[in-house]
Amino acid sequence: MPDTIACYLSSHGYGHAVRSLEVMRQLARLRSGADLRIIIVSGAPRFLFEDAMSEFPNISLRSAAVDFGLVQRDPRNFSLAMTARKLRSLVNHAERIIARERAFLSRCSAAALWCDIPFIPFEAAAREGIPAIGMGNFSWDWIYDYYADADPVFAEAAELARETYQRAFMYFELPHSPPPSAFPKHEKIPLVARTPRFSREEARRRLGLRDGDCAALLGFSELHLSDAACERLDALAKRGTIRYIIPSPMRMDLENALMPETLDFASLAAASDIIVTKLGYGIVSDAVRNTVPLVYTERGDFPELPYLEALVRETVGGVFLRRVDFEAGAWEESLQAALELRAENAAGGYFLDGAEQAARRFLELIGI
Repeated sequence: MPDTIACYLSSHGYGHAVRSLEVMRQLARLRSGADLRIIIVSGAPRFLFEDAMSEFPNISLRSAAVDFGLVQRDPRNFSLAMTARKLRSLVNHAERIIARERAFLSRCSAAALWCDIPFIPFEAAAREGIPAIGMGNFSWDWIYDYYADADPVFAEAAELARETYQRAFMYFELPHSPPPSAFPKHEKIPLVARTPRFSREEARRRLGLRDGDCAALLGFSELHLSDAACERLDALAKRGTIRYIIPSPMRMDLENALMPETLDFASLAAASDIIVTKLGYGIVSDAVRNTVPLVYTERGDFPELPYLEALVRETVGGVFLRRVDFEAGAWEESLQAALELRAENAAGGYFLDGAEQAARRFLELIGI
């Protein structure tokens, strides 16, 4: 019977899923000559996992959410009120979810868990006698504590998260993280970032970009701007050589936009000269991996932001774009400032082998 790894990934955003998927790819490569089965458990969109499942037949997906993080009103804004309502249900039904996951772990004969970084699976694993290893750049007890004044349920959820994280066998701490005080044992690892399928030169050739074209990748899952803002962005493109890259499945009606269907997001990042986005660990890692500066806008009062901004400053550099200017399409000055950062960028020496290190250490710790 193959050794089975249950890989629990947060349904909050895309960053948790894409970075841990890189670790799962490394596990599949390291154990390519042995029986190993990896079952991803996540409520994140299926398209994030399809390339990995095609490349490695022993990676499969169980579409099930065991957390949700913060409830997003849209890709750039979250709602504390909506989050509080869902947290109340999660806290009230925690034992039911633990029982469901225990049954799943028993059914698939899981040898170990990987978590990034839902908290309930740690309790389910402990009750089944299975080692569970986490990875993250923050933990949900830390996030929910930050919002404790908004609603009493945040403090309850933070305490539940702390109690379950205490059951972890080990926690891998990514760079520029707050102290992982909830975890009894933790180790630092380098940055984990997606590897592009194509080189910068090949990705730009496939996109039809010419020498001298400035490619600005819009790093959002969705983006809705007014007609006036889109007209302003079109006018900016017509005055120069800028091309906007719109990643699938996002759609935008911009005249000078490229909307590739077949290139992976990491290759789009490699082809880009600038990434326009909100800050998240996944997109920042993509930028660092490909030495691309960021133009970033507001995403609300999120405690992770100072750590992400420090990571950006230390590596590729970034330009902050106020929400009012972002929504008006007044991007020109920020894009130009980011291009100047690119010209002086020196992030190439940043350690990016976190996925391989994490995979090797995971196998050492669980002994399979």
